[in-house]
Amino acid sequence: MLPCQENKILLQTYKLNKHFNLKNVKNASLALYFLTVVSIFYSYFLVSVALIGLCLLAVIFYFSKLSWQAIKWKPLAMMTLGILPFIFGIAYSDHTFEAVRELQHNAAYLFVPLAILFLPPIEVKGLRLIISFFIIIVAISTFPVIWQYVRNFDEITLSLGSGKAIPTPIDHVRYSILVCFGLVFSFIGLIKNETFFNINGRKIFLFISVYLFCFIHLLAVRSGIILTYIGLLTGGSLLLIQSKKYLFLILLWLIIIISPIIAYYSIPSFKNKISYTMYDFSLLKQGKGSNYSDSERLRSLQIGIEIWKSNPILGVGTGDLKSEIEKIYIQNFGIKGQPKYPHNQLIKYAAASGIIGVLLFVFSLYFPFFYEKNYLNPYVLTLITILSISFLVEATLERSYMLVFYVVFGSLLYRNNKKPNNLT
Repeated sequence: MLPCQENKILLQTYKLNKHFNLKNVKNASLALYFLTVVSIFYSYFLVSVALIGLCLLAVIFYFSKLSWQAIKWKPLAMMTLGILPFIFGIAYSDHTFEAVRELQHNAAYLFVPLAILFLPPIEVKGLRLIISFFIIIVAISTFPVIWQYVRNFDEITLSLGSGKAIPTPIDHVRYSILVCFGLVFSFIGLIKNETFFNINGRKIFLFISVYLFCFIHLLAVRSGIILTYIGLLTGGSLLLIQSKKYLFLILLWLIIIISPIIAYYSIPSFKNKISYTMYDFSLLKQGKGSNYSDSERLRSLQIGIEIWKSNPILGVGTGDLKSEIEKIYIQNFGIKGQPKYPHNQLIKYAAASGIIGVLLFVFSLYFPFFYEKNYLNPYVLTLITILSISFLVEATLERSYMLVFYVVFGSLLYRNNKKPNNLT
């Protein structure tokens, strides 16, 4: 090699090392976390871009000569077990293409925890910025929803009485769950008196908490409202008990008890949704509600359990579940078209991957939660409690953006949770 060529390579290496330092890697990863949060609400494509960016950054950083410590690796390693049912599903599914699609859809189980593990940890300040950014994006996302509802108030309010939903940026049930997370995270920030983008956040967190609490009742999605109450009672109560603010704890419980009554008599959308629920339930008892939402949910659960019973150990295979559901819909109900997957995360796993798949999923979800008492972190407690309850009525993680939300926030919280009762 000529001396001049060697000098050029050394100069290029020096410039690369100058820019690729620990601080810039942390800033780049922070920017990708921000992009992920925005993409969850508005762009499936950008979700993929952000995750690919995180993985590439992690690979480059891992093979660089920058300092790195693999601390808190066990919870993140256990989270990756969620991918195994989908890997095994390829082996015994007749519809291999569908099984590969399921594996691709759930690849975040594997790549996100590993990427966050190999990247430098985000400090307390950085983690608070990510949570604050998520809260503000949730709040901003509500503005178009309210505007559309106000513009079409009579039409939308009337449609709520027949089982429809207020238009939202993403699926209305998952959207209400994300609003619930934004609300409870904001309430936790209020109680802990944390900073909001490096400024005193108490008044901001208070305003956003009250605003989102009103909005979740306006949105009138039952799952979101119930999960909000549960999230406030778990994460909020934990913090108030830890800080010995028992008067505020009693006040919180009273607010949650009386809120549905106030909402019923003051928010038309909430009242109409309750009325529809009672109507649908009455039809269900009479066996006449086959085409209504709650009846359809129940039927999806019955079909899922029936499929699981036929293959209790390994399930029918992740690639074959859709075709098996279609077959039962046609044979038992004479219905063709789009079959509904079971509205229960565990039943869906049981039908597709059997008891082995359920155990792998449960272990990947709860080992990190209980490891070194991570559940004493109010953010961790809120994240896992709300998701766990939602699994009873929805296959929540079957939408890619919800899976990404879980693995990103779960990995960040576990990676940085040095003290159980602190943010990190």
